[in-house]
Amino acid sequence: MDSSVFLVHKEEYGLVAAKVMNEEDFDTNEWRVGFQLAQDNQNPFVLKYLSANMYGINTVILMDYANLKV
Repeated sequence: MDSSVFLVHKEEYGLVAAKVMNEEDFDTNEWRVGFQLAQDNQNPFVLKYLSANMYGINTVILMDYANLKV
């Protein structure tokens, strides 16, 4: 699976991570479970997924940007 992650600015969210991957590598069921887990905000170690959109053969997932600043 080839994918890339970019730091982007979206007006409604601010700075977020955008993961770009091939549509064939995107698992809708996995996305739904991850999205549901993140919506509960119960675990600070689970990234919050904001959206997933398909553009041609690519899927773009927007999620919280996690910068450890190590």
